Amino acid sequence: MLQYLIPSLVFTFIVVIHLYTYVRRCRYNHLPQPPLPLNWKWLKGHASLLVEKTKELGSSAAALTLIRKDLGVDTFALFVGFHNNPCWIVSENIDFISKIISNHRTFWKTEPRGQPLAFANGVRVLGDHGLLLEPGTEVWYHKRKMMDPAFLKKNLKSLMGKMNESTNKLCQHLRNTYDQKTVDIYDVFMKVALEVVCTCGFNLEDDFITLAESEINNAVNDLFAGVMTAIFNRTTYWMPWKHRKEKKSLESAAKMLRGKMTKELRERYDAVAAGVDTHNDILSHIIRGNQYSDKLTMDDLVDDFLVFLIAGMETTAITMSILIWHFLKHPGIAQ
Repeated sequence: MLQYLIPSLVFTFIVVIHLYTYVRRCRYNHLPQPPLPLNWKWLKGHASLLVEKTKELGSSAAALTLIRKDLGVDTFALFVGFHNNPCWIVSENIDFISKIISNHRTFWKTEPRGQPLAFANGVRVLGDHGLLLEPGTEVWYHKRKMMDPAFLKKNLKSLMGKMNESTNKLCQHLRNTYDQKTVDIYDVFMKVALEVVCTCGFNLEDDFITLAESEINNAVNDLFAGVMTAIFNRTTYWMPWKHRKEKKSLESAAKMLRGKMTKELRERYDAVAAGVDTHNDILSHIIRGNQYSDKLTMDDLVDDFLVFLIAGMETTAITMSILIWHFLKHPGIAQ
């Protein structure tokens, strides 16, 4: 009996995997795509084709361009295995890309992955109802839609005064460090980005740039370090005797930042209720977004604050660093 059971289980597993892959791929049959191999490589989809073309041309971008030209279309699908995201949709159609980016109903999210970002060793970091980790639901859709006005040009222009203040503070700080042989410009820009995000987005005032020690700055650094430790040490992070220092710093940083933001949110809610709130920052849009669900708690709203804080800092600092590098390479443009 056993001699038939194991082959039967293996056969059943193979059939189920193939059926699962076939059903998931059927969702994209309306899109042009290269022919699939009719052998054992069928399960891998177009992965072999992509690898072959990449080796031949030297880059995946060139390989995708060649496949698009061979198909004679500007948008096509590639199947790259049978995991949770089995299809790549490649397009050079600006209208198509614009619709996906602007119409959030075309971008429903799957269940959140990377749980250390939500909770790390029992400490709430980004939670599971923020914009980053909330799955594709009506709550996420309306919250995301409510954020759009915060980034309109007319609203960003109203924040230029605060941005210029941070820029002037940065220039003065760099003048004061002129005698140093080396300056870690990325670290400086991280502080500038933190100040811009906090003051323009959430009305949290502090001297992040010139002060050697800033409470929020230190907390954000500890938060980054703790989350990275949790992500890259999944196999050992759950052990009570491992990474004690990072866990303690993460817990302290998360509590401090969440407590500060909770206090600011309560004060802003009171101002909104009294009709005296005149702010037009990210925080205001977070508050307005809460009208779409009575299931969101104060902690859920604080999740969005930390998402913007972490995501905004890193991207802004990298962009400024690259911009300064190009200015140094091309002084004529800088002038």
